[in-house]
Amino acid sequence: MTIDYLKMTIDTLAALPREKQEEVYDFTQFLKASSKQTIKRKKRKSSILNIIGVGKSGLGDLSLNHDKYLYDE
Repeated sequence: MTIDYLKMTIDTLAALPREKQEEVYDFTQFLKASSKQTIKRKKRKSSILNIIGVGKSGLGDLSLNHDKYLYDE
């Protein structure tokens, strides 16, 4: 048995006063926008992972002695 959430939501929404319908609409727009941002974040994260290791320096102590290499100290 499949639950028809769309029909249940429409029926519930139709029974609400207009002000509450506006609130529900605003909330659905918020959900829609936040799900798009989540997708964008996932894409961005995977693109960052693609550049790891691109700038290999061959220096094994770079994280410890970064000032030495950046400022010749």
